[in-house]
Amino acid sequence: MEKLPISKTKSEYIRIVFPEHANSIGTLYGGYMMRWILDAGMLTATRFTKGPCVIGSMDSIDFIRPVRIGNIVKIESFVEYVGNTSLEVGLKVFSGEFGDEKIACTSHLSFIAMNEKGDKREIETKVFPDNEEEKIFYEEAIKRRNKRKERIEEWRKNPPEFEIIPSKWSITTERVVFPEDTLYLKRVYGGKVLMIMDELAAILARKYAKGICVTASLDEMDFFAPAYIGEILHIQATISAVFRTSMEIFIKVFAENPEKEEIRNVVTSFMVFVHLDENGEPKSLPEFHYQKLLESALERKRMRIERRKRLDISNKI
Repeated sequence: MEKLPISKTKSEYIRIVFPEHANSIGTLYGGYMMRWILDAGMLTATRFTKGPCVIGSMDSIDFIRPVRIGNIVKIESFVEYVGNTSLEVGLKVFSGEFGDEKIACTSHLSFIAMNEKGDKREIETKVFPDNEEEKIFYEEAIKRRNKRKERIEEWRKNPPEFEIIPSKWSITTERVVFPEDTLYLKRVYGGKVLMIMDELAAILARKYAKGICVTASLDEMDFFAPAYIGEILHIQATISAVFRTSMEIFIKVFAENPEKEEIRNVVTSFMVFVHLDENGEPKSLPEFHYQKLLESALERKRMRIERRKRLDISNKI
């Protein structure tokens, strides 16, 4: 069995932000950033395992600075832990003028190695920490893996229902999974799902704010089930809480197979959007609370603030 130090698994993924990637105020559309993060992680995972991989989960992402047209986006990724059939990939995203990129966000992804039949395959190469910093990465990856197992077990006990939350501020959309939406095994590519989720949530945010809204953060998500070519994706978004200048949106994605009369929960998450004025500064929102989700929304907001503080500190070191 081959074993590599974490440092030897490093990959870099670089993009330049064109106008086609930007929103109406000239900053990078959040859906593209999420897509690029998953693209970078997928490249690292498939190179390391020497074969197809599918996304298993994605940790929270907090955007700490805007990325503008003409900026460089550089994503560094490492394999931080390898299990029997899955691996943990850590990513740091830098952005800015060429040669002066600063950290924009971080994330961690898990991938599952698959064979051509769609079954899990064993990953023969492992990783080990070669210094104190890598040891921290390695141990944190194990903690995230264990925590994710707990989330998945909780989901199995109480999976989200395929229903529309009764609220004026809910919208849904449906679309067919086409070959262009897939990468391996005729399964919808996770990056495409992220872009669809962000687009629908952004539409809802703008309708409520009656103005410009940009993606501020994405909470952790687990891809519980695949969606295949020809199936129907149902995406549901609901405003779960509104704060002074930001709102939280609860979003669920389901896959429907009409022939089998089967509906599966693909992924569920919370996204946060910030309302901006014409100068790009945070702007107050009308007050609104959806009581069923408000209490938990306040706790999620506290956790996001703590994450951003940690990211700001690491950026200054």
